[in-house]
Order: sequence, then structure tokens, then C-alpha cells
Amino acid sequence: MTEAKVNMWLKYAMSDLKIARLGMAYAKEETAQICFHPQQCVEKSLKAFLIHKNISFPKTHSIEYLYKNCKDIEPDFDNIDTGNLSSYAVETRYPQDFVMPDLKEADDAYMTAKQIFSFIVKKLDSDQDLTLF
Repeated sequence: MTEAKVNMWLKYAMSDLKIARLGMAYAKEETAQICFHPQQCVEKSLKAFLIHKNISFPKTHSIEYLYKNCKDIEPDFDNIDTGNLSSYAVETRYPQDFVMPDLKEADDAYMTAKQIFSFIVKKLDSDQDLTLF
């Protein structure tokens, strides 16, 4: 049951990554939603890792919180950088008081998420076909 749950979280994370990639192909200026999906990818990937390790966590969008819990049980997490992805969890959903990321920032968010997703998939040694593209 746990592995099925982990694989479902990974599939959803991969879906967010694919949506971000497609968004990048068409982006001009509207990059907030593109940045939202890399955040979601990393959040779901970290949750998959914690579920795999039977570590419970509260309902949260905080990548920093999830990352710290992952790092506490797996020192290799020290080698990854989550950047500023947490800022895209909620802020991108509402237009007030939010500065629209530029294309480079959106691309950085996508690349960060892709690296973290790949890192976690390798750590989990998943037998799922999680081919990105």
C-alpha cells in the first residue's frame, strides 16, 4: 500500500513538471502559474520520499519544512538546493502584492524542480516508469 501511495505522489509530481515544461514553451510574460507547478512538483516529491520512509507530516505547502524532514533522515539531501520555490506555493494564486517572475526565474524554477524530482526518484529506486519526456 505504501509503495502504491508513493508512486501516486510521484506521478502527480511528474505531471506538475510536465505542465511547467509545456507552459515554458508558450510563455511570454505570464509566468506565475508556470512557477507554481515546479513548486508543486517538489512538494509532492518530498512528500513521496517521506511517505516511503514512513514519516508522517502535517498538511503543508512548505518546501523548507518537508526538505528539513527529508534531510534529517537522508544526508544526501544536503546536495540539493530548493531555491525559492516555496514562494510560489500560495503567492502565485493571487494577483495582489505579487511580482510576476520573469522567464529566467520561471526556467530556474523548472530546472530546480526537474533536478529534485530526478534526485528523489533515484533515491526511492522506484520501479515506476517515470520517464519525463
